[in-house]
Amino acid sequence: MKGYRLFLPVLLFVFGIVPNYFGQDDARTPVSQSYVLEVTYIKGRPMTYQRIGGWTWYAGFQLVPGFKLPAGVLPVEAVKFYTREDNGAVKLKVTILRGKNIEFEDYVAEYTVGLDKIAIRELANFGVVPFEVSLVRSPSTAAYLPKINNSTKSLIVSVEPVVSNMPAYKIRVLNSSAKPVAGFSYNTWLEGSRRYTGMPQQFDGTPLITPGSSYEKVFPYALKTTTQSTGEVPQPIEGLQLNVVAVIFVDGTYEGDRIEAARFRGYKIGEKIQLSRILEVLHSKSAASWETLAPKVDQLTYRISAADVGPLLTEFQGLPDAEVENLRSAAEVSANRIEKDFAVTFGTGKQIDPSVFPAAVAAAAAKCQKWFDSLP
Repeated sequence: MKGYRLFLPVLLFVFGIVPNYFGQDDARTPVSQSYVLEVTYIKGRPMTYQRIGGWTWYAGFQLVPGFKLPAGVLPVEAVKFYTREDNGAVKLKVTILRGKNIEFEDYVAEYTVGLDKIAIRELANFGVVPFEVSLVRSPSTAAYLPKINNSTKSLIVSVEPVVSNMPAYKIRVLNSSAKPVAGFSYNTWLEGSRRYTGMPQQFDGTPLITPGSSYEKVFPYALKTTTQSTGEVPQPIEGLQLNVVAVIFVDGTYEGDRIEAARFRGYKIGEKIQLSRILEVLHSKSAASWETLAPKVDQLTYRISAADVGPLLTEFQGLPDAEVENLRSAAEVSANRIEKDFAVTFGTGKQIDPSVFPAAVAAAAAKCQKWFDSLP
């Protein structure tokens, strides 16, 4: 495995004249309904497929042999693709993510993508062996439905087919309890290996599912693996299992897997720690003006230590060392996300009109306090 970066974290515009790749009939239909992006990130490994519109990041890639980073530069942790349709052409923006919590993003290149394969050669400048991309046909189809394994009592989980140009299904999660749900944890398995994991949750202190309400989301269905392009998306594989392994309520109680619940609570304690840091700054004398507040905002840390998550380690005693680190890392991911959003508004990069500054500070403090008070 030497020379590869394989991570499982808790996942361009060269505009110009675009040839008519798609024919007369396809010209009347959005490209995003008939084509998807085919991505080769390591030759000889299975290709992946990405819908047009939105973004996806890839945490598995091959390093350029002998490449050395400049002093002080963090290594690349993931490659991120943004795609969109523009007047019948597909635009691809490529960035790389750095930092343990992928908190730093650097621009790489911009492309117009068609049926001919393109190598993202600029990735080599960052030590990453170039990915290859092209469009492939993807006719609308209905995928198989997964088998459901629900380890909770309060969630009623159902699935239904979705007709889409990428095999998918819709999950519906009903909260049958009297307590609001903060989030839940799920994974999918197929042919003896885990395919997807997730922890749906809100990032503003509000519940994910109130009592009697439902959460709905369209999930991708696993495809047959292939290392050779056929010009079309591979067929789905029958036999997917959807496991809902834990539900965590707003009050901090949970049902299901203890380790998954601890990890989810890690995200939330990270939010609480960072909100307390922000509130301290907003209530300080530095908040009297933007000139005095902005430097303090820039100095805020989002780092989380094992001691910071000590209360959770007491609550979830006996966690394996690896899970203790996962919990701390989850807390740091949340703290970093909140800090970045706060710095965008109040840091030195954006000056605030003095006439609205006091109201902006008051509104931010009220929002943070309400969010903080909602967390267990």
